[in-house]
Amino acid sequence: MTREADRLDGAAVGGNARFGIAPLDDLLHGLYWGENVFWGLAEDGPAADELVAGVLGAAGRTDSFRRRLRVTLAGDGPPAEGFDPVPFRPGGAEDLFDALTAEADLTVGVAVAIDLRPLRAASPDASFERDIARLARFTLRRGAVIHWFDSLTEEGAGLQTLAQCVLEARSGQLRIERADGRGAEVRGAMLPYRVTPGGELVAEATTAASMLGRGLRAVRRQRGWTQAHLAAMVGVSGSAISQAERGQHALSLETVVDLAAKLGMSVDHLLRGLPPPYELSRADDVGRPGQAHHLVDSDALRLRTAGIRIPPRGAASPIFRREYPQTLLVGSGLVQVILPSARPILRQGDALTVHSGGVHSCRNLGDDEALVFWQEHG
Repeated sequence: MTREADRLDGAAVGGNARFGIAPLDDLLHGLYWGENVFWGLAEDGPAADELVAGVLGAAGRTDSFRRRLRVTLAGDGPPAEGFDPVPFRPGGAEDLFDALTAEADLTVGVAVAIDLRPLRAASPDASFERDIARLARFTLRRGAVIHWFDSLTEEGAGLQTLAQCVLEARSGQLRIERADGRGAEVRGAMLPYRVTPGGELVAEATTAASMLGRGLRAVRRQRGWTQAHLAAMVGVSGSAISQAERGQHALSLETVVDLAAKLGMSVDHLLRGLPPPYELSRADDVGRPGQAHHLVDSDALRLRTAGIRIPPRGAASPIFRREYPQTLLVGSGLVQVILPSARPILRQGDALTVHSGGVHSCRNLGDDEALVFWQEHG
């Protein structure tokens, strides 16, 4: 999976794809290949259908994909420009997975759109849910991008856990519920959107009001409070807090300052919200043999992790300081680690901790490429 944060123009943006919705691409730096993107639809009916059509129209206008597929019930579904229809017959000889893989090789360069609402209604058995999970895992490994659309219901909750990017559409706002591989600051961001009479999805950049809404929601949930409880603290209505959390209405500066003081935090902290419980880094440049790529570089945690691929019979030098303890983990291959006084050999799944003296180099002893993860504990 690859992505390049500073280029979003053209079919090969560091090898990655685009949503085709400028503020969303700017915020998330495009799409990783292999991503499952879950669009949670809070409203049903025409508003949800317009959003789905707008997303498909945006994806259809980008030059990120060599092929686009849209799954529809056999004989149903309006055409989507730029997408080839893949008719699906629930209960037929083919399941959803087979129907798609028979149509195209689901690898880098392919986009798939699946509106689960009509498909799930026509496929009520548990095998359909297993088929969804199978397809989501398959494309993550192979590199196609899938846009999944579903109502925010219990059924959709299972797919949300498998998706790498989760967006919720509610009351004219797109909320970034999760975006693995991006900075922690994007989580909870809200982008106002509308669908024009011509069917184009237009989104706006995140605002100070949406940042406040993200922070309010995070702090309130972390403390287990209701919106009414938070409202009573500063003498506003519960609906005012509800609208503020959705980014639809900004609280006055005086109210924000008063609320921050009563919560025991700075206004900046309130705007930014609480830090997320995890941060996932994608190994986007580990695919380049001989070039190390930092996955983790945290002064706060005193931890640095890099991944590097070593070509057959090749070698790699350390990128970390020898005065700090280091750990090497072999993801694949057979690797000899050259230390000042020893030369241990590691195979796939092995880990080596070097307490002192550092690592001189790593040699790939095999005829296939080796993958090594290098960690410094500083």
